[in-house]
Amino acid sequence: MITQCGAFTPDKEQIMCTMQYDPVCVKHKAANGQISYKTAGNACSACTTATAISYTPGECGTGLPTQ
Repeated sequence: MITQCGAFTPDKEQIMCTMQYDPVCVKHKAANGQISYKTAGNACSACTTATAISYTPGECGTGLPTQ
């Protein structure tokens, strides 16, 4: 299941998330259009950057780029 992050606003950087480890794989899109994937600790922390566009449950797999 893919969850969309929605529009980024600066207040998303200020969100307080628990330290519970329930990893998600976050899809990021840089300003130049480059797509990358990075594991986040949980869904709360997944969309706290302007480059995050969506996430899926679980750690990012070895078949996905991590940069």
